[in-house]
This record gives sequence, structure tokens and C-alpha cells, in this order.
Amino acid sequence: MCHRLTATSVLVVNVVDVNDEPPSFNASSYFLSVAENLPGGTRVGRLMAFDADLSANDRHMFKLDVASELSDLFSIDLKTGVIYTRRSLDREMADSYQLTAVVTGTIHTRTTL
Repeated sequence: MCHRLTATSVLVVNVVDVNDEPPSFNASSYFLSVAENLPGGTRVGRLMAFDADLSANDRHMFKLDVASELSDLFSIDLKTGVIYTRRSLDREMADSYQLTAVVTGTIHTRTTL
């Protein structure tokens, strides 16, 4: 007589969230102010973005899509969305600037065994 020796195990498969949702800004327009004659590196403001991913995958990269003549005036921290001046601004030269900001989600996929 032949006996089969077997064992069983329960396998649980968890579906893990990845950063696959498109980001959006918290506002369609931001109106920021900064005083003239402050040194370069002065904080102007911060852009905020969100997406439908879980917080661990809610990661974004910010950039300014600016005309070349404005790229020497403003910068943005890629991770935080904080906008800084690159040099002192003079209100008599220009009393406002219009910039376009872009936010992208960083896509990471993860497979674990």
C-alpha cells in the first residue's frame, strides 16, 4: 500500500500600492508676493500637489517651465515645491512675473517575493 505524504500552506497575496496616479496642484493658480531688493535665495512661496496614491507613494517632482529670460530670476526645489528668487528683484524693472509650474509623479514599481 502506497501512502502519499503531503503538506499544505495558505498563501496570502497582498496587492501593494505603487505611485501610478497622476498628480494635481492644490490650486489652479497661485498668487505669491515677495519684496523687492531682497537677496537671491529668498523664499517666495510653496506649491502643493497631491494624488490618489497612498502617502508612501505620493511623491512628486516640481519644475518651473519658464522663458529663458525668467530662468535666472526664479528656481524651485524639485522635491518640496518651494520657489526661491535667484537674485534680487527690482519692482521698477517689473512689478510681476508669470511663471508656469509643472508637477510630475515619480513612478516606482516594486515586486517582492
